[in-house]
Amino acid sequence: MSSDFPWSAKDVTASTNGVRNKEYTQRPRETTAREMELRTLALQSNIAKFWIKNKSAFRQFWEGITKNQRALLVLTVQPDAPMSRTIGKSLSGQNAMGVHYLVPDLNVAELTTEPTHLLNLLEAFSNFDHETRWNQQNTDLVHAMKLREEGKLKKEQNPSGFVLRDEDTLLTQNEFNIVKNNPEALQKVQGWIETGMAFKSDDWMNGWLIQNTRLTVLGLLLEEYKIEIMKDESNSILLPVVIEDFSSLNFDPTKDMGQMS
Repeated sequence: MSSDFPWSAKDVTASTNGVRNKEYTQRPRETTAREMELRTLALQSNIAKFWIKNKSAFRQFWEGITKNQRALLVLTVQPDAPMSRTIGKSLSGQNAMGVHYLVPDLNVAELTTEPTHLLNLLEAFSNFDHETRWNQQNTDLVHAMKLREEGKLKKEQNPSGFVLRDEDTLLTQNEFNIVKNNPEALQKVQGWIETGMAFKSDDWMNGWLIQNTRLTVLGLLLEEYKIEIMKDESNSILLPVVIEDFSSLNFDPTKDMGQMS
């Protein structure tokens, strides 16, 4: 292991004990569904901007270090990550089933054994092509539904609540509650559900939670690389500028959102 490699077991221990505090870890938490959507999209925008500009250098770095070095970096930024798909516990033995359920492929083994795994994730989630985002969102929503049906997520907060998806921005277009004694409304909602435009409110929020969790891990890894390898502490990837206006149907978030230059 190179002597100038900036991460060590001491960093992992400090992160595990919660004493390795860096400014970017003190990011705000989402309190509403709308905040979750906007902040997640802005975070993805920052990741995409950084990746588009620095992918060659990061790829060379990530492929050039050993599996153990990759593990030190992963565990420094995500000490509660599950060790593998079959081991739902962190390095310290703590239960990591929350992250394990939401994003099962973001475990230490898969992130570190084959360097292409992380690189492919960064490439995929830096793509703002509408069809790609639509497919990614649908995959997360199906996963959220599966977790709910298996009882692996908390009890539904609003069993009668539904969200209508905006087909262009893929954000919430409208929220409503089902009125069971209104057959006409039920038929209309059923049609939206069948065409993939309406979802149970809890599934919708958990789909965004899955995306937010995944992007936060990817952002943490890139931010740590930016600070320690690039020696750049400006414009944190994890503290994006959030905008409210999604009226433009052809917006490019890699140009119009976030604060990464």
